[in-house]
Amino acid sequence: MLWKDGKKKAVTLSYDDAVIHDRRFIKLLRKYGLKCTFNLPSSWIGDTTAYVNDEDEPKEEFGHIVISESEFKELYDDFEVASHAAHHPNLVGLPLEEVQSEILDDVKRLEELSGKKVRGFAYPYGAYDDELVQRLKDLGIVYARTVNSTSAFGIPEDFLRWRPTTYNEAPDFMDVARKFVECDEEGALFYLWGHTYEFYLNNSWDKIEEFMKLMASHKDEIWFATNMEIYEYIQANKQA
Repeated sequence: MLWKDGKKKAVTLSYDDAVIHDRRFIKLLRKYGLKCTFNLPSSWIGDTTAYVNDEDEPKEEFGHIVISESEFKELYDDFEVASHAAHHPNLVGLPLEEVQSEILDDVKRLEELSGKKVRGFAYPYGAYDDELVQRLKDLGIVYARTVNSTSAFGIPEDFLRWRPTTYNEAPDFMDVARKFVECDEEGALFYLWGHTYEFYLNNSWDKIEEFMKLMASHKDEIWFATNMEIYEYIQANKQA
């Protein structure tokens, strides 16, 4: 299988939580022409009390300062916005009504802020079970990202249990990326996930820029797409 425009490979990214470090990350995405899906807990957006590590550690040190509502649309306008549950709870085992509220409230506010349809999801804390997968499906979610990396370049068998290729803080992250650009497999898919505050905390901005530069240097054979664009392309390919 070839990707859009006859490209042999595809790359998609998935980043969580709506923190201010998305600003610098998005500048890099635009510089190198990559696409990304941002999974956002809508209740945190514009909430100055959100995402504090603990009472004794200032947000400025931990890096978890969320973006404002006023900058939302301009910041994420070129990218896909997906749900991460309104308050980012572990949804496994919660009452059905609470699960439904977390997802539908998040989707509704994200759609209001972005002006775009929201049908994607990332499991808070990576936690899911068969019951939650079914709830997402019932609520109109078509794909959901886990945190279980594969280090492989295959297409997911189940998009509601979508396993990424690797995590931006994995020790072998760049080794897997180089293996991807060197592989000659048609239909290969590289899926990177993480949090932009990790680049701040770990002083690893150079590393993610190295990754983007590497992928951009192979743009003639790589399609850069959001998670939804990958999902929709695969569905269309199955029906062709």
